Amino acid sequence: MTREYTFPDYGIERPVSLLGGVTPLLPGRDVPVVFLIDENHGIDECINQNIANARSLVQSAGVTLIDVESHAGGYQWDDYEGKYHPFDQNRCDNGDNSSPLNTCPKFADSLRGAGATIVGVECRGMLDQQQCDFVPGGSWEGRPAGEHPLNALRSEHYIRTLLEMRSRRGLTGNLILNAGGAHISHIEQWIRDASIEAKANAKAAYVRACAPAYQE
Repeated sequence: MTREYTFPDYGIERPVSLLGGVTPLLPGRDVPVVFLIDENHGIDECINQNIANARSLVQSAGVTLIDVESHAGGYQWDDYEGKYHPFDQNRCDNGDNSSPLNTCPKFADSLRGAGATIVGVECRGMLDQQQCDFVPGGSWEGRPAGEHPLNALRSEHYIRTLLEMRSRRGLTGNLILNAGGAHISHIEQWIRDASIEAKANAKAAYVRACAPAYQE
């Protein structure tokens, strides 16, 4: 069942019909609003509900850019050097490649043509390094994936990349970040401890939206 939400502290005057719960995290006017959408890649109903919420946000909340974990984008990880290049302009992926990095591109694919630009925000190199660490004999074999030290760095990559992509493309309007709940929780923690602006390298306001079918 949908519910109408209003966001007067975010400069959004029209009511927005959304499924599930909404948590305002950091209000603000005259800055882009980032809607953080939790996804469980293994629950199809959660994905369907997230798609419905994203369509509503495009229609009623001025969202012009949708950023997805399922596709690559942003600054790159150098496998040879073993480091991330956050300030090297020649090592930045513009996030337009439609080939997914995981088996869950449904959210992105379903929203192409919905009225907002879709870009990837995953760091391919960090993700590949994690996958190597998880295999039998790897440094993280059998340990919780969410506790891997690169997981929080990937979350930081997402939030910085989505705001940079907005700037690079000369877009106005608000944004959606669709990512796994652990990554969204990292971002919420940075909002609450007031480190988010440094992590994102830009000012923004934030709202978290969690579909009824989402489970960790």
